[in-house]
Amino acid sequence: MADGPSAIIGYGLTGRSLSRWLTLENEFFKIFDSDRALSIKNPHKGMIEELHVTTGWSVENWEEALDGVVRLYLSPGVSLHSPAVRIARDQEIPVLTDLDLFNENIKEKPVIGVTGTNGKSTVVALIGHLLEMSGFSVAIGGNYGKPALDLLDEKADIYVLELSSFQLEKIQNLNLHTGVFLNFSDDHLDYHGSSASYLDAKKRIFAFSDRKLFYRQDKATFPDNEGLGSISFGFGNPSESESWGVRENQSDYCILRGSEEMCAVPKAYLGGRVHYLLNIVAALASIYPFNSAAEFESIESFEGLRHRFELVNEVNGVRFINDSKATNVSATEAALRNFESKEQVILILGGDAKGVDLSILEMSISKKVFGLVILALDPAPLLELGRRCGIETFATISMEEAVKEAYRLGSTSADAKNVILSPACASFDLFTDYQDRGRSFEAAVKKLSEIG
Repeated sequence: MADGPSAIIGYGLTGRSLSRWLTLENEFFKIFDSDRALSIKNPHKGMIEELHVTTGWSVENWEEALDGVVRLYLSPGVSLHSPAVRIARDQEIPVLTDLDLFNENIKEKPVIGVTGTNGKSTVVALIGHLLEMSGFSVAIGGNYGKPALDLLDEKADIYVLELSSFQLEKIQNLNLHTGVFLNFSDDHLDYHGSSASYLDAKKRIFAFSDRKLFYRQDKATFPDNEGLGSISFGFGNPSESESWGVRENQSDYCILRGSEEMCAVPKAYLGGRVHYLLNIVAALASIYPFNSAAEFESIESFEGLRHRFELVNEVNGVRFINDSKATNVSATEAALRNFESKEQVILILGGDAKGVDLSILEMSISKKVFGLVILALDPAPLLELGRRCGIETFATISMEEAVKEAYRLGSTSADAKNVILSPACASFDLFTDYQDRGRSFEAAVKKLSEIG
């Protein structure tokens, strides 16, 4: 047992996981959170020393609150610039995360970590699937699914973690067998303050990685010191023996490791989603030390994830696609690249832009979008965007109305038969999270299909 209590700031999913672990370890701890309901729930009995419920963690005297605390654990969304962190560092209290605890208790099992602006969850799930198909016991979590500490209950052969910029900027120790940096574009600028700070957080994955996988068509993903253990992936023939690439053939794409042909992915399987190839290449490169002969059949059996370019239904010839997980500009741009021309698409867009200027979507929308439906509390900037693009634009705060209007636009066009929810924004202005937004879209489409 420690010489004093720990403190947990933030009692969301990660904070609850931390408190559960500390309770199992017979460690006393304090909780600081803004949810006043906690004072009623009192989530822990026994090991909890103090429960502080404060609006926005606005403790009047952090020096007093942290007196005697031996470790401070931060939830991912708590800023390193908060007064609590400053006071902790002044008092030489270690500032840690659940991932640091995970690392202390992993017992030298291999860990694969994946970051990037887009595609993290899909690649993590695909890595897990491919490893399981190869006979390994795999635990998947981190920023995706279960918090890292909860994975220790699963006693897996290999652990696969999705790592966000919020997590990476705070980690002190994490031993990764392989660290993957998929891609980079501006996101979370409201939190990080600048693109440079956001990138710095992402690139920290390589500081913890023995193998460093990076996307060679995106220089932002390059390790600062490439050297030993640096392996690139991307389109085209790889120039190094350990790097990965893609060669296009008439009916398929051949995935290469150096000059070696690893497997072929039929074009029919991709259905125009050429960007998905990078997810496949990154996953195969990640698992190569554990399975050097993964077959396409293993890839084909992967069912994908919810709310990611997912066909919901077709109503009178109009297809409805749920891409609610597209919470930034580059994800929406990737979704639009699946369509050949602007006559084909009605786009539902909007939410919390997280400090990013959505006007950078203007070129993509002008080329690919026939009509624009804005779903946001503050539609003004996006209404102006639609005006500049010269397309019909409708604004609402109701998902049901958004779906109805998108269907109307699609029904009146000879060609615009794809309605896609790809918001380029977080959901927090109108929905709990992107899953809630996606489910609301599916419910509205279902209601529409029942009408007619």
